[in-house]
Amino acid sequence: MLQRTITDGVISSVQRVAMAISPSGLSPTVGPKLSPETPILIVAKNGIKEIEKDILKEFPVAIHDMNSNGKNLMLISVENRQPHVLQLLLKSKSTKSIDDLLHCLNNEGNSALHLATMLKTYQPWLAPNATLQMQCEIKWYECIKEHLPKHLVAHQNNGGKTAQEIFIETHSELVQNDTVVNENLRFMHHRSSTHCNCPLCHDGKCAKWR
Repeated sequence: MLQRTITDGVISSVQRVAMAISPSGLSPTVGPKLSPETPILIVAKNGIKEIEKDILKEFPVAIHDMNSNGKNLMLISVENRQPHVLQLLLKSKSTKSIDDLLHCLNNEGNSALHLATMLKTYQPWLAPNATLQMQCEIKWYECIKEHLPKHLVAHQNNGGKTAQEIFIETHSELVQNDTVVNENLRFMHHRSSTHCNCPLCHDGKCAKWR
């Protein structure tokens, strides 16, 4: 009972924040509203699996929410490296809804695999060095590729680039900063004996991560 009350309170708070802010930085009551991120998209971005599960239970239609950039739950969880959220979605009983999420492209024509290749400024894997960080990035790429519809693997976004091309571009600096990464990238791509801290890897949920 107490846990239910706490969850309801958190959901209510997230709803108030989401409705108070729009992408333009203006309140919807004083300016044009541009489809702010909904509560479920906010918790997905931050990897709060428990609250997302409760929201989907109370509001199943929320699984189709998108932000102003055309990103749905799947795209946001992949872009922000949230394996717990991804695992929750993949285990969903609504197979058709998950298929729809996986087929979705954002406003720039990026698939989930494109977003999985875009290296962020923060370090989501908490890797101690460039070698392990690159390893985790490759595993994440392979994991998303495994679940993505085959025809989207070589899909080009609006800029005419595939996910693989973006991966090479965005990770080039990481490779240059560590000669070990540069020398062993092919070996790590084939198979690795050292796991990162992703639960999908530890739980053996994806064949590509074993």
